Amino acid sequence: MAAAMAESTAATKEYEMEEVQKHNTEDDCWLVIGGKVYDVTTYLPEHPGGADIMLGSTGASTWSCETAHKGNERAWKRKRKCVR
Repeated sequence: MAAAMAESTAATKEYEMEEVQKHNTEDDCWLVIGGKVYDVTTYLPEHPGGADIMLGSTGASTWSCETAHKGNERAWKRKRKCVR
C-alpha cells in the first residue's frame, strides 16, 4: 500500500497505510489529509461535525476534509497542530 508522509520540523517520516489504519479509536486517531499524517485524537471532541465523522475516515486519504474546510483559517490552524 502507498505510504503517507508526516511533516515535522525535525524530519519527515513515512507511514504505511497499514500503520495509519491501526490508529482508529477515540483514544488514538490518525488521519491522512492531503498525503500527510495527522494525529487528531485531541481534536475529536472539538470537531464541529462530531468525532464519528473523523473516526469514519481513519485509514483512508481524506481529501474531502480539504474541500469541506477550504477558506476556514481556524480549521487550518488547528490542523497544523495535529501533524504527526
